[in-house]
Amino acid sequence: MLLPSVMKALSPKYQSMQKHLLTGFIALTVVSTAVAAPTPETAKATMLNFIKSITPHSVEGKTVSPFLGVRSGFTAPQREGTDKAAIWRAGTREVFYWEDEWIPIEKYNDTYTDTGLVEIEECTDLTEGSISRESNTYNANGMLSRRLTQFGEEGISELENSQLVERSYDERLTDVIVENNSWFWIEGEWSQVGNNYRRIIERNEVGNITSVVLTTLYMGEFDPSQRLTVTYGDNGEAVSMVEELLTYDDSGQLVWEVAESLENIVWETTDGQLYDIEDIYDGANRIKSGIMNMEGLEVDFNVEYMEAGQGYTITMSTSFDEMFQLVVTGKVEFLDASGYGKGSYRTTATTTITLSDEILDEETVTECIIYDDYGIELLVESTWTYGGVTEVEERMVNSVSYDPEYGYPVVAEVSIYDPEAEEMYLYMKCIYSDYTNVAEQTEVNTLPASSVNDVEYYTLQGIRVDKNNLEPGVYIRRQGNEARKVVVP
Repeated sequence: MLLPSVMKALSPKYQSMQKHLLTGFIALTVVSTAVAAPTPETAKATMLNFIKSITPHSVEGKTVSPFLGVRSGFTAPQREGTDKAAIWRAGTREVFYWEDEWIPIEKYNDTYTDTGLVEIEECTDLTEGSISRESNTYNANGMLSRRLTQFGEEGISELENSQLVERSYDERLTDVIVENNSWFWIEGEWSQVGNNYRRIIERNEVGNITSVVLTTLYMGEFDPSQRLTVTYGDNGEAVSMVEELLTYDDSGQLVWEVAESLENIVWETTDGQLYDIEDIYDGANRIKSGIMNMEGLEVDFNVEYMEAGQGYTITMSTSFDEMFQLVVTGKVEFLDASGYGKGSYRTTATTTITLSDEILDEETVTECIIYDDYGIELLVESTWTYGGVTEVEERMVNSVSYDPEYGYPVVAEVSIYDPEAEEMYLYMKCIYSDYTNVAEQTEVNTLPASSVNDVEYYTLQGIRVDKNNLEPGVYIRRQGNEARKVVVP
């Protein structure tokens, strides 16, 4: 996110032009790459990038901040003996950086909806004294519909506007954004710049998606920049998907150029809701086989699925000069069912280059991300294996301690791997406190214990407030281990 001072220096026209030129540059890059015949190395990179692109990252439209944890889309496990699942959320998070000692750098104060989504997130930069606040609104499906970002200085009651984002979603694919509007506060007024786009989805008479056109804002109008065309066979299932980018030809005319396509498609299962050429390996749409064309490379691929949706294996193969064969095998494992938190996965991609059935080159890249039930990353690891030797390219380990009674995280301590020293070192720490069961926000819930028995006041969202400056309203009053709701006139 750009700071307001930086944004003020950029005019809306410059922002829009920069976005438009970037889109054209990407398109030209893809087209020029497609002209040249790919080498085994470039083909390997293309196929590995494809495997990486289909790994399960964050869902579009949702907010995930794994290290800080307790974010959107994550629900605490049900506590034994309760009729309704508890959704514990931390009202306060304190972040520290390790530099021979723990140095406080940020403090967050949050409020939540009764489904556990972040309603207001206020962050104080403890090194500079600045404050940022995000105020979120969600639709009936729990997807972000509006976010207002503001900045200011500590001790100032009113914050300055910075950015406003508003979104709407497809009626059938309720997590797919069809309108994304972004405004920045420039010289005292909102200017529509930034990531503004429309996703225009067209369906046929039976409700299957036939076309998806992405348009971006340029000079006050939404111009097309990318489109997906889906063709169906007699059995009602898609037989081809073609993704194109709008770019310029040699004469300077705007033309649609194919960036990626799928032909001869055979499905394991499909419902015809195909809005993204890379979102066809999980859920209702699972491709079984086909021929892929990407960046001038023709690739045969087959997909085998594990039981109970636990993952899949993609085998991609292509040939060069009628002698060399390149095979990339990508295995994607969803680890949720293995006792890990929602969204945990492991991807293993092995590339093999052969000449007349003799292996010339083989390597394996493995990426693993494991979350707990609160969305905190416990492990982020990437390794590379070649010639029987495995090297760690990236590793982050998060040691989390949990409340013994309620199970929510109390302290998360992050260590990072140093590949040169081949050892882990302390990096950051987060302390969570002021918990509230947001599923029952109208009730008095367990509040954090105090080291003294002084009277303390909290909002109904669990945020501690100054008892000497209470405004009229309903609060939770705690003294020692006793808590009750009170009305301040």
